[in-house]
Parts: sequence; C-alpha cells; structure tokens
Amino acid sequence: MKQRLKNNWTLKLASVAIAFVIWLVISNINDPIIQKVYSNVKVNITNGSYIESRGMTYRLDSSHQTVSVTLRGNSSKVTKRNDDIVVEADLTQIVDMDSTPIMVPVTVKCKDISAENITVSPTTIPIEIEERETKDFMIAVNYGDSVPGAGYEVGKIYANPEKISVSGPQSIVEKIDRVVANVSVEGMTVNSSKKADLVIYDKNQEIMSDKEIQYLTFDIGDSKVEVYVELWNTVSGITFTCDPQGQPASGYTVAGIVTTPSEISLAGTADALETLKKNGNQIEIPSRLVKIHSARDNVECKIDLAEILPSGTKTVSNQAESIIVEVEILPLGSKQIFLPTQNIQTLNLKQGLQTVFTDTSLTVTVRGRQEELNSVSAASIKAQIDCSGLEEGTYDLPVTITLPDNITLLSEVSTSVQLVSLQQKISAAE
Repeated sequence: MKQRLKNNWTLKLASVAIAFVIWLVISNINDPIIQKVYSNVKVNITNGSYIESRGMTYRLDSSHQTVSVTLRGNSSKVTKRNDDIVVEADLTQIVDMDSTPIMVPVTVKCKDISAENITVSPTTIPIEIEERETKDFMIAVNYGDSVPGAGYEVGKIYANPEKISVSGPQSIVEKIDRVVANVSVEGMTVNSSKKADLVIYDKNQEIMSDKEIQYLTFDIGDSKVEVYVELWNTVSGITFTCDPQGQPASGYTVAGIVTTPSEISLAGTADALETLKKNGNQIEIPSRLVKIHSARDNVECKIDLAEILPSGTKTVSNQAESIIVEVEILPLGSKQIFLPTQNIQTLNLKQGLQTVFTDTSLTVTVRGRQEELNSVSAASIKAQIDCSGLEEGTYDLPVTITLPDNITLLSEVSTSVQLVSLQQKISAAE
C-alpha cells in the first residue's frame, strides 16, 4: 500500500493542484486583487526639443496637465504607489501637426506593474504649439520695506546681470511687463552681494503664475540673480543758501529767505559727504530756480531736490523729495515781526469761556525809518481782539495793533480763535 501511494503520480498532481487552489484562496483573502485609482498624476512632457528645433514651442492647458491612472493587481502591489507612477507625453509621437487640437498620446509606467494592468484616462491630451519668442528685459531691483542698519541708506543697488532674455510661447512672453529681483536689506551695515529671486509681472501688474512661468526659459539659466547692495552713510542738519535771480520792484527789498524744511538729512558716499562737510553742510540753490524779477509780494518756489543735490548723495527714506523756498518781499523801510498769539489781549470775553488760538504766532508788517524799525520788536507791540457777544465756537477775528510812535502798520492782521468753556477744558484735562 505504501509503495502504491509513492508511485501514484495522479494523486500527487491532484494534491499539488489542491494546495495551489488553497494557497490562491488564502492569498485572495489576505492580499486580494484590486483596482487602485490615482488622480491628478502630473504629465511629463518629453522630447520637447523635437518641437523647439522647428522654432516653435509648446504648452499644456492647466486642465490637461494631470491625468488619472488605474493600477490593477494585488493590494500589496498597487497601493501607495504615488511616487512610482511615471506619466509621459512624447512629442515625437504626435501623428498630425496640422490637426486642431494637436493630440499627444500618453504612456504610463509603474515599477513591477505590467502594462496590461495599467490604464490611463485620458489616453491622449491636447497640446498647444505656437511661435517661440525671445524678449529682453532690464531687471529692476526691489527691496520693499526692508531697511539697513541705523545710520545707513541704500545708495546703489543693481542686479548682475542687469538685463535678461526671456524665451517661451509668444502668447506668454507678450504678456510680460517687467522683471523684478526681490531682495531684503534688513539690518545691513556693510556692502554685499545677495541672491535674489526673479518675479515676473504681467501687463495687469500681477505676478505671473507658476503654470505660465514653467514654459519660460532664461538666458542666465536660472530664475535667481546676484544683487549688489552698496550702503551709504547718513548725515543730518543739511541747510540751504540761495541768491535769487533778479531784483524786486522799485521801492521793494528782499527781507529774508526761508526754506521749508529748514534742514534735511542726506545719505551719500564717503567722498561726497566729506566734500559737503567742507562746504559747511550747506547746499547752494541755483539762482535760476528762484526768480524775483519785479516782485511786490513774497515769492514761493518748489524745488526738486534731485536737481540740486551734490553728486553721490540722495535724500534719506521717508523724507520729502522737494523743498519750498520763500523769498520775503517788503517795501523799503518796512519790517516783519512775528508776534506770539499768547501776547494778544482778549477783550469782552463772556464769563466761563476761554480762548484757544489756532496759530502760535502772527506776522505783523510795519513801516518806519530804519533807525526806529531797528528798535521795534514783539514786546513793543500791543495786540487785542474783541469777543463781544460771542458764544462757544471758532472765529476769524481782526487783531487791533497798537505800534510805537512813527511806526505804521502796512497790512491788516487777523487770527483764528476758538472759544471753549472752562468746564469743557477742565473735563478734557481730567
């Protein structure tokens, strides 16, 4: 019996078959055959040079840059394969370049998964082919709100290279307005070079999307450039001098020249600031910019600082780019006196009210002989306002001016005054 069992090949084969079936059943229970769908798998374009060699370029619409891939097989083989799936669209496989749209077949590979167990949807994708264009752009540098260390300003800042050639689909290149290198100078105290990312703006002044930029190439081979930052020292207390062009009308004279602001701060190279220091930290305003020919009243001129600043200097950040020059023109034998409003006497003010002046001083223009004018000051002027019948509120009131003997007032004087209740003022103070 034992010998018969050993020589029974039919029984042996049946045993193997039964064992295989049992193994298959167990495997299907523990590691079943499934279909796994992977969505939004990126399509890689290959052999782009095939199109570019014809002076053309290509791009995919954003809606066709991904596909869905289905893998069939044991669960252990087809799950967690996201990084193993390679989807390609080979441009050499285009059948008809004259079709609309131009379709490219899509192929998929996944390690250890046979081709018959892989399906892709869609199997072909449309591709846009158009003329290739190249344009040159100067690279602007932007350091935004970043500021260097105390006592420093950005003197010079430029990209290297300063110009870039951008190539790509004509429809995208034509949309480009400017190329900007963004860099931070925050806290810098020494000159240095920094790597900066290039940002491309379209004609709507919006940053171009990555989906468009991916089809662009740069002659520098990268979307980063070196930016050189040169820092300048700052100096404050810079004043102005001016000799106006021309003469006022007969019988009038220049009483004074005032600039607003009276002084500014500048940044500059070491040599430029040293030269400025030797000149007493003063900047001379050219006569041609301040003309007073035949003037009978004050002359006011707005001066663009860029026109008058010495070479190698610039205004500091957050400072006005211009100044106002006012030339005071007075009749001969006259004088302007600045009278503090606190010196004004208030008459007939209703009980319980108090005056608050809008301005801190008033200009009083007087005439007389020079020797008498020399002795006139704010202390020798008596000034009064009359508040008869006035309630709380703001008023423009004439100022009665009493002058020393032989001195006359050239123009009427008025002031803006607010009448407030004492109780209101006390409450506000508390």
